[in-house]
Amino acid sequence: MLGGLWRWFNPTKVEAVPDLVGTLSAEALHIAQKVPLDFCAARVGIFTAQLYTEKPFLDAMEACRRTSYLAVTGDLLIMIEGLLRGPAERDALADAIAKLYQPIIDKPEGLGLDPETRAKAVEHFAIRYALARQHAPRKPVELAVHSGQALYDSLPLHKRYTKDDHDAILATVQLRLTMTHDSLRKRLGRDALVRNLIAGT
Repeated sequence: MLGGLWRWFNPTKVEAVPDLVGTLSAEALHIAQKVPLDFCAARVGIFTAQLYTEKPFLDAMEACRRTSYLAVTGDLLIMIEGLLRGPAERDALADAIAKLYQPIIDKPEGLGLDPETRAKAVEHFAIRYALARQHAPRKPVELAVHSGQALYDSLPLHKRYTKDDHDAILATVQLRLTMTHDSLRKRLGRDALVRNLIAGT
């Protein structure tokens, strides 16, 4: 128990680029899966098990997971750029962070990205990221508007079951991104990570 508490207050620092890629991929996948799964379970209740035997629902859930993962990954990288941004080597750092989008979206097995979807996601992220790096870092609750909307729009239930839940979904994603932001702020070994990002190691 004491060991767990120590690790909670003294988390392992993220200083290497592969560790950052793995951390962000895991966080994005967690949000992209947990939010729609929890929402559907709450909405359907005792019929949840039966719903998971229906192929149309399973296909729609996979599409939601894929769409949400792409959106959340973009938000997390914009968040990272804001957390690491400093007066020195700002452009080089921002460029290095932008290059992580493709490795992260390619990381999960079974995500099922076809070439066209992947290309569109990369293009869309590049536009958002270019705009974000020109302005002051945004708060997690502001960033989450993008991924929250993407997740809501792709929920695997008919709109008649989700039409009153937009604000609840958005608030859930905002909470998740805020928790991730607070965790990363403690875990990032800033100086070493910035050096490694710029060096590409």
